[in-house]
Amino acid sequence: HQYGAAKIAAICDIYDTNLRRSAKVIEDRQGTAPKLDTDFRKLLEDKSLDGVITATPHHWHALITVAALEAGKHIYVEKPASHVFAEGRRIVDAAKRNKRIVQHGTQMRSSEVTLAADKVLKSGILGKIVQAKAWGVEPRRGFPQPVPDGDVPAGLDWGTWLGPAPKRAYNRNRHRSWNNYRDYGNGEIGGDGIHDIDMMRWGLGADEHPVKITSIGSRVHVKGEVEFPDNLTTTWLYADGRTAIYENRNFAAYKMHGYDNGNIFYGTEGYMVFSRRGYFQTYLGAKEEEGPGLKGGAGNEA
Repeated sequence: HQYGAAKIAAICDIYDTNLRRSAKVIEDRQGTAPKLDTDFRKLLEDKSLDGVITATPHHWHALITVAALEAGKHIYVEKPASHVFAEGRRIVDAAKRNKRIVQHGTQMRSSEVTLAADKVLKSGILGKIVQAKAWGVEPRRGFPQPVPDGDVPAGLDWGTWLGPAPKRAYNRNRHRSWNNYRDYGNGEIGGDGIHDIDMMRWGLGADEHPVKITSIGSRVHVKGEVEFPDNLTTTWLYADGRTAIYENRNFAAYKMHGYDNGNIFYGTEGYMVFSRRGYFQTYLGAKEEEGPGLKGGAGNEA
């Protein structure tokens, strides 16, 4: 789309089918055709381009982001910003060095429901927030069954798709369901849980790194070819003693507090149940009396 003076001037994809399809959608909507390329490095040489959006498998995020920053471009990078921790530090360093803006695709902090909840948290009605929880309960009934390696689809540059990942023959599952594999993705915690973890840290007021992280998970329900657990519990310990917890249960048919994704912020005088679906409710004192809340606010689905 074209927003004010901004427009989509160019797109890049290493799969010709996607490239042509996307180009048509953009031309139909903004009235002008974007420039096409299969090599993002060539587009970064274009001085007329001011910003970049990257929406690739996770293992390519940091490489493209750092390259864009070094080329003097601002960038919006889909979550997670990096595939592994060390890549994230490279992004931060490149952004500072080149004085460019990096926007990360965890957009909940600016939503209506978050702004309303923020006022309540800052009011002190819950006391001091000392612990926060995030959860994700989105049932996954199964994953693709293993398939043999096959021929590379016409128009796909499989070698470039693999990029920094180990070289291997083309496999349909790895291409279409890449987030199931550690070489390319981060599983549920990186694909969706990252939104709720971001809100967990926001509600806790934790901008610094924790001093200890522990995580444990297993496979108890989901069948099929996937390298990640269907249940996961991760904990964070901060230097001042505050703690945070993330729980993911893909095997569950139920929700928590009525929502498939959410948070709880525990204070010394009460707690808040929050969901990025547009809801929060506070509970105060030993009797857990209802305090300020919001239902039906605009969240990340708006």
